[in-house]
Amino acid sequence: MIELHGPTHGRDYWRDLMRMTLKEILTGPNYTPQDLAQVKHPVLVIEGGQDPVNAPGHQAEYIAKNIPGSELWRPENVKHNVHMERREEWIARVLAFIQRKILT
Repeated sequence: MIELHGPTHGRDYWRDLMRMTLKEILTGPNYTPQDLAQVKHPVLVIEGGQDPVNAPGHQAEYIAKNIPGSELWRPENVKHNVHMERREEWIARVLAFIQRKILT
């Protein structure tokens, strides 16, 4: 964590990140379906199919299911950093989503 986040957030950022991660693991998403239904903008929900933090709780599916008109992309054999593990595909998917949902 220090090597990955230290250069941009400071050497001790890992402590804050650990706290935030543990809180997320313990509480999961705390949005109700009613909360998510209030989202009025296009949303592309992205989660790696093997994300060890979010995928087991089906968080992305829950969010996408409850935001009207949202789209879910869950690439298999990808962990938490979809944007790094599938960089080119991530860029293509995000740009296509923006083109289709925002620019038209």
